[in-house]
Parts: sequence; structure tokens; C-alpha cells
Amino acid sequence: MNSGKSLEKKSREIKDFLSALLFYVEKGYPYPVSFKRAKDIKKLKYNDYEKAYEIGRALVLSYFSLEGRSRRKKVEEFLSRKELSIVLPDWMNRSLEKRIPLEKYKESLLKRNVWFRVNRSKTQNEEKIIRSLELSDIEAEQDKEFTFLFKVRKGDLTRTKLFQEHLIIIQDKASVAVVEALEPSPGDRIVELASAPGLKAELMYELTEGKVELFLAEVDIQRMEKERKLLKELGVKEEKTHFVSQDSTFNTLSRGNKVLLDAPCSSSGTISSDPSVLLSLRDYTRVGEYARLQSKMLNSLMESNFEYAVFSTCSIFPEEGEVLLEPYNDLIVKTRLHGSRGYTDFQVGDKITRYFSWIHDSQDFVIAGLRGDLKR
Repeated sequence: MNSGKSLEKKSREIKDFLSALLFYVEKGYPYPVSFKRAKDIKKLKYNDYEKAYEIGRALVLSYFSLEGRSRRKKVEEFLSRKELSIVLPDWMNRSLEKRIPLEKYKESLLKRNVWFRVNRSKTQNEEKIIRSLELSDIEAEQDKEFTFLFKVRKGDLTRTKLFQEHLIIIQDKASVAVVEALEPSPGDRIVELASAPGLKAELMYELTEGKVELFLAEVDIQRMEKERKLLKELGVKEEKTHFVSQDSTFNTLSRGNKVLLDAPCSSSGTISSDPSVLLSLRDYTRVGEYARLQSKMLNSLMESNFEYAVFSTCSIFPEEGEVLLEPYNDLIVKTRLHGSRGYTDFQVGDKITRYFSWIHDSQDFVIAGLRGDLKR
């Protein structure tokens, strides 16, 4: 009898928790924030929070397959199912079905990939750091394309002292690829547009051993100040960074020989790590709005002076990649990246690079190199 009551209480508890989680996700909060808020108001006495985190991810990914009108009904329907059903909005299916293997894509959304690198701005002893992580029960695998990058096989990096002291940096493989495409070299003067939060800037500094001048443009003053603070904590010397407050749809910076534009986007490439993004894509609105912003930023970039630039977005959709780059087909330069080619129903498809979650265990990114007219 007591066992029956205990199971009933446990079931009610997880339903309450998941309903609260869904409330915050529907309000537009990122999944990690939603989970934390749900955890603050609905304690799980009988459940492992790590397990609840994964159950919640699956719930959100299943959202468009659930018929219940209320959050509670959706949760109950989800928990009663024997099989997981990930359903994409109709417009997403139409956009992607002829370009990617949809079933492999949906399967990849269930997998959380965590990549990290040793912060060589603060330590050169990579071997010692990796050994220390192993003693903390972290298992990692070295990447073949970027040998300074590692994929977590087991464990939670965020709980380690090394992460808290910024001796290791969590950064997705595709995000690292964006910087590698720019090929930062000692002596470069690099402009990064929409630069926050700053991880790409730190990597550029690291790859050039600090022999670089970084001009970091950001429209949001608060984000810029957070970036300034983070870069200092990561070991980047302040005299190497020059912060500029600007709206990069009207770029005024002409001090660099190289430019990086990782443009604000729909974040559709991050669904596996933040499934709440899927709910923001219930219709085309978000993608359309960001595509218009990206177009303005790219056009402004192409009107400025530079030798070489990289344009990227963390998006699975051609509207935030190939469509924007098509007018600049003659100026696109193939990078040395080992990712996949772009969508071949566009002229630029063979010239640009995409990273896909089901192929590269990364976020979904599009990356293009662009030739400029500036001569040193």
C-alpha cells in the first residue's frame, strides 16, 4: 500500500515538474533557464535531476506531436507513450525534406554533444589538464579535424574546478570551425561584427599566440561589457582588444584586414542543445526576421574594405545561408574546412561549408569565406 502511494506521489511529482518546465519553455525562455526555474519551484524528491533534464528535453522535442490542449495534458500524453515522436512544423519539413535526411536529423536532436578545448591563453600544459579531467571522471575524445578540440564522452564539465577557473572552455565544434575558416595569423587586425559573447575572439587571440589586434563590434552595451569581462577572465590582454559600440547593419569599421561576421540568427542549429528553439520555429516568422537582418549586415560588410572575411550563421535553413550568399557567388572563397558542402540547389552550394549534427556531432552551421578588395 505504501509502495503504491509512493509511486503515485512520484508520478504526480514528475508531472508537476514537467508542466512547470513546459510553462517556461512556452514563455520563450531557453531550455536551461526553464529547467532551473522549474527546479526552483517544483522540487523532485524522488527523481534524479540529470534524468529529469533528459526527459524534459525529449518532452520539448515531442511538443508538436502532442495533442493535449493544456500543458498537463501534453505531459501526461508524453509520459504514456512507449515511443518518442519528434514532429517538425510543416514549413520546416517542406524546407528541409529535399535537402537533408530528415529522420537522421530528428534522431540527432536527441543527442547532446559537448565539445571543449584547453584555454591556452591561461595554460600551455594541455596534457596535464586532460589527465586532471580523467581523474574527475570525465572521458573525452580528441577531434581529428581540430586536434586541440575534445568531445565529452562521459561526465559534466561544468562541475569541475578547471571549468570554473576558465582553464577549459566549452565551445561547439562548428563554432570553432568558423574561427578556423578565418585562418587568424600573427600580425592580423581582425574585425568581429556582433562579437558577443566572446569565445571566438578568445580563440583568435589564442591561435595567434596573442599577436593580433581585435576590433570587437557589438550593438548591445550590456552584452559588450559582459564580453569585455569574460575575455579578461579568459586571459586575453586588454591592450589587444578594442571594443566598438555599433549597429553592424551600418558597419563603420575599416581597421582590419580580416572580418568575421557570425550573424545573429534563428539559432535553429542549436536545437539539440536547446530544444526550446524548436517552439520558436512554429512558423517562418523568426527565420524571415533574422534573414532580413543578416542580409543588411552582409551587404554592409561587403561594402567595407577588407582582404578576407568569413560569414556564418548557426542555422539549418538556406534562407540564413545560401540565399544570402548567392548574390556574392563570384566572391566566395572555398575554405580549408573538412565539413560538408552547402545545399547544392544553389550555385554557392559547392563553395561553402556546412556542419551537420548527424554527420559531425556538432551544431548546424553554415560557413563561407569571402574575398575583399583591400591590399596590404
